[in-house]
Amino acid sequence: ANGNTATASGLGIGGTGKIGQVVQVSGNGGVSTTSTSFVEAPISVTITPTATTSKIYVSIAFMNKTATDQEFIATIYRDPSGSSAVNLGDGTDGFFSNQTRVANSKSLVYMQYLDSPNTTSLIEYKVYFKGEGQTVTANNDEADWAFIAMEVLA
Repeated sequence: ANGNTATASGLGIGGTGKIGQVVQVSGNGGVSTTSTSFVEAPISVTITPTATTSKIYVSIAFMNKTATDQEFIATIYRDPSGSSAVNLGDGTDGFFSNQTRVANSKSLVYMQYLDSPNTTSLIEYKVYFKGEGQTVTANNDEADWAFIAMEVLA
């Protein structure tokens, strides 16, 4: 109001919202399943937050393929191997659902999530996927993918 420039510290914001670290893992492996329950894809990233108040932004893009007239569903799990495994998406529909229901359909899967893990321990984020009983493929034709995790400081 007085013409002065507002600063983060002047507003009492400090360092919140800044990116503390970025981890990217790339690959090109694909995997197929006929499962109607979520199964893991060979796509994961790990990060160790510097503070329990930090949030972790995860982002992944890869291709999928359905062999028949069915749905491809994908999600992201936090710490899938541990006793505290959490499906960050919907328990049934995950984060992504390709409902084109066209045989041999290919499409881009893009998922993102801002997680609040409340830990300074190593965290693994992993892609899981499923279909409706016929073959579905995560990362068909083994195209390149990149899984990114960013620590957002609170």
